[in-house]
Parts: sequence; C-alpha cells; structure tokens
Amino acid sequence: MLGNYLDFFYMQERFYIREKLPVKDMNTNDNTFNEFLRNIKKYRLLSPGESVLLLVSGGSDSMALLHLFYLLSKNFPLRLTVLHFNHGLRKDAAGDAELVERHCAELGIDFLLEKLPIKKYSKENKISIEEAGSLLRKAGSLRIASTIKADHIATGHTLDDQAETVLMRILRGAGTAGLSGIRIKSHPIFIRPLLSISRNDLSDFCRRNNIKYNEDITNKDISITRNLIRHETLPYLEKSNPGLKLSLFHTALLCTSDDSFLEDTAKKQFEKIAEKEKGAILIPADKISNLHDAVSSRIIKLAVFQLTGTLRDLSFSHIDQALSLIRSQSGKETVLPPSVKAVRKGGYLVLKKITSEKIPPPLPEKIDFPGESILPGWGIRFKSEIVDRPGKPDKYTVYLDAGKMKNLEIRAALPGDAFNPQGMAGKKKVKKFLMEKNIYEEERKKFPLLVSGDKVVWVIGFRIDRDFLPVSSAPVMRVEVEKLPGDEL
Repeated sequence: MLGNYLDFFYMQERFYIREKLPVKDMNTNDNTFNEFLRNIKKYRLLSPGESVLLLVSGGSDSMALLHLFYLLSKNFPLRLTVLHFNHGLRKDAAGDAELVERHCAELGIDFLLEKLPIKKYSKENKISIEEAGSLLRKAGSLRIASTIKADHIATGHTLDDQAETVLMRILRGAGTAGLSGIRIKSHPIFIRPLLSISRNDLSDFCRRNNIKYNEDITNKDISITRNLIRHETLPYLEKSNPGLKLSLFHTALLCTSDDSFLEDTAKKQFEKIAEKEKGAILIPADKISNLHDAVSSRIIKLAVFQLTGTLRDLSFSHIDQALSLIRSQSGKETVLPPSVKAVRKGGYLVLKKITSEKIPPPLPEKIDFPGESILPGWGIRFKSEIVDRPGKPDKYTVYLDAGKMKNLEIRAALPGDAFNPQGMAGKKKVKKFLMEKNIYEEERKKFPLLVSGDKVVWVIGFRIDRDFLPVSSAPVMRVEVEKLPGDEL
C-alpha cells in the first residue's frame, strides 16, 4: 500500500506546496528531498496516518530531518512530534533547545524537552560519556514514544555516520553483525531515512532553505575515536578512494542482508535443537557441532540473550571459548558475560544463568611482555612494548620501569593487597582504594589489577604504584589496556 501511495505521491510532485510555508523558499524538488522520499518508499518506512517521534538535536542533520518530515506531512498524512535531549554537557545546550523549539513553533509541531543525567549515569555505571549518552537517549526516546503512542522514532543518522561506524568496527574487528553498521530500520521502531544522504548535502539543504542550525563543538574533539575517524582517518583514505563513504554504505547493506539470513537460519536451528529448562538451555553437542560456525556461534548468542536479555560484553573470544567446550571432555566450563556459565555435561553444552553473587571472579591470566595478550575472561586486550622514553599517560595507557616487570599477570584483588598510589602519600589497601572510587563488592571481585609477582603494579584505569615509575637509566615499557568489543561480533 505504501509503495502505491508514494508512487502517486511522486506523480503529484509539482503540487507538494500548495500554501506558503513558514520557511522561506523551501524547495521540495531537489535531490535531497527526493532521496529522502526514495528511502521511505524503498524500505517501507512509513504508512499514511502514522505518528512519528523526531529526535532533533539542533545540528544540521536533525534540523534537515525536521523540515523534510514537515514537507512530507503536507501531502502525506503524518502526526509529528519533536523530542530534544539536553545532555547537560555544554554551557550553550539551552541554546540548542531554544532553536529547535522555535522552529517547531513556526511549523506547528509539538515539542518535547527531556534532560538526561549523562555524567551521573556514566560515573555510576563506569562507562564512557558517549556510551552513557547513547543508552539514555535510546531509553528516553522509547519511553516518550510509548507515552505519545508513536509508531516510529526517526533519527538523523547520515551516510557519514554509517561510514564512520563501519570503519570504526573494521578497525576494532567485527563480523557481519558489526559491519552491518547502523540499520535504516531497526527493532523496535527506529527509522533512519537520511542514512544514504551525506552530511554535506544536508548542510547544503539547510543553507538553500534558510534553515538555521547549531554546531556542536564537541564534534571536533579528536580524542574521541569517532571524531578522529571523521576528521582525519576518513579524509586520508578518501584520497585513494573518493567514493569511500558510499563503498562503506554498500558494504553495510550487503552485511545486513547476509547477517539477516544467518540470524534467521540460526533461530530455526536453535528452536529445532535447543532444550530449555528453568534457568538453563541445553544444546546437544553432536547437533551443534554439525552446523557451520556462522550458525553455531549465533546459537550461543541466542542462548545467552534468552537467559540474560543482553549481549553486553560478550565478545568473539567468549563465543569461541563456549564452542571449544563442545570438543572438550565432560566437566569443562567457562563463564560468558554477563552472567552465564557454559559447561560440557554428558552429550550437552549446558548454558545456565547464574546470579551475580555466584559469579566467580575471572581466573588470573599470565601476561606476555613485551607483546599482546587477549584476555576474554577479563574482557580486555593487553598490549606492552619497550619504548625509548615515557609518553603522555592516560586512563588506560601507562609507562612503567621495564626492569621491574617479572611474572606479570592480570588478577582480581586478594586480601591484604596494597600499593603506593602515584600522586598520593603513603600506602593504600587496594580494597579501600577501590571503595573510595565507588567500586562496590561485586565489581571488586572482577576488577583487573596488573601485578608483578605478588606486587600490585597498576589498578587498571586508576593509578600505578609509584615504585614502578620509569627512571632515566631504565628501559621503559608502554602498557595499554583496551576493552574487547562486546556487541560487534
């Protein structure tokens, strides 16, 4: 129905504007508007009479989204509501809200403002500002959409956003799910009709139609990985391939298609072979071992998701560990994030949900140095190398006296562990130090420490022991810890 409706809608293109619009000289016959309509039709994003919640930040992408939907609504019946999030991260954030609210008033569209406690949420959950913002925006938009009974939530993601996402995941390592990037339509009600349109085209659309927008200065901070890729990595690679963004967009489309097929295949096999008990899923080892790895790995993910409701922190290495149990002796086991024990028991691979108080701390892991160690139990990648001189340390990169590094391992804190925190006077019990950092008991059981022999070298993410600081006469070891990607399998 939508296709026929829009086919007719396209035929009436010359009648799009039948009255004077609040925005001067708004032109609906340009390529940007046509591409927006093409995406709606091709991907069946809308049906007549539906309610759409537009997420509008005040930047060029989302302001273009707002006005494109307004134009569409002139002849295609839609109920529009705008939601603006104030992240509380910038002093001028109120100006963004005022800009969006003013435009909504001019266009006669309902405006909603929601404040997000991103800094607080980031600190309480020990995640980055970027991740906290993403989680809170998604939760907030779904809640508002439910309240106003919206059929869809539309975001202003662009071709550039897709290219940056896919390239970032290539650099970190990903399979077809990760390389699918941002999907133009995703569960449950998100739609992204600008995903094939470049950021420059949307900025031009705003300029042509006298649409004001604000620039977010934080987008220029290249200490943020996405911004580094946006401003340096992508432009450099485009010197060799000027059409790189479009190539990455097409890569994402191909991976989305392949991944959807594999997901459907895995779901059918899962329903066919998996046996469910209270709090556990039993998978016959002989049956899953006969399946292709691309299917069996997804069956493990499906089992973990059904048991916990999330795949957070579950990496390729964890899946590989679980599948290796199929070929091992009965009794072998491993723990999968966030809270699943996988054990080979008789002819089955048994996955069982475990309560947080029963989750054992990850086992100590020996570290190769210099070198690289992937530690799936801890969810980190550990890299070390000898360098000429100390550089600038940060939260997850430190410089140590290489001559004092012996029998390195990553482990949780033991009773009596203490160290001499750099920048602090005296000695400190690790337990008390972590408590002061709001790392509570269950988290302390799995909080990683770098130790040399029986001495704590680094409370990872916080401070190193000053006794291990490099001195001028000693070789220097650079140590970097990186979180393993959890949702980009």
